[in-house]
Amino acid sequence: MRPDVAAAEAVDRGAPCARSPRVNLAGVPRLLEQLPAVRAISQRIESGRPGAPAVVRVLDAAKAPLLVAVGRSLAPKVPLLVIVTATHNRARELAELLVAFGGDPTAIALIPEPGTSFYEASYSDPAQVQARVESLWRVATGRASLAVVSTRALMQRVSPPDALRQAARTLRVGQSVRPAELTEAWARA
Repeated sequence: MRPDVAAAEAVDRGAPCARSPRVNLAGVPRLLEQLPAVRAISQRIESGRPGAPAVVRVLDAAKAPLLVAVGRSLAPKVPLLVIVTATHNRARELAELLVAFGGDPTAIALIPEPGTSFYEASYSDPAQVQARVESLWRVATGRASLAVVSTRALMQRVSPPDALRQAARTLRVGQSVRPAELTEAWARA
């Protein structure tokens, strides 16, 4: 088999090969941080009122590296940067790009949409509920510095961060806990 055909087939299967080296994109946000325009965006966000939105229009291709650069420059001063997208698919893609451009995966919280409509009382997918609670927990405890959320996920009411922090219980392997006590504590929260 010809080498170019083998390389093309390997790429089609998603396998790494000599002709498709991995590209390290982490340096792009570092370069952007030095640009006056990026510093101006950071200053605009930093000087705004707490909780007030700062809307910045950017080309799609530049969003991820720019957000990583701005997030790094604001990290000590602004504890959470919330990025709102139109759809959950776009939020997921953006979260993946943020990691690809050198964002800390543990500091990026992708907040999933609720699994049901607003008028339905229960969730159908426990994995989706777990992912949503885990993301909200990372935001509430300050472990996430970037939250990526779709408009639908943002519209769903959630408990205040203090209530979430107070309701949390750390369970360790081998620890004995009465399920009724946990249920009671969580019902009070």
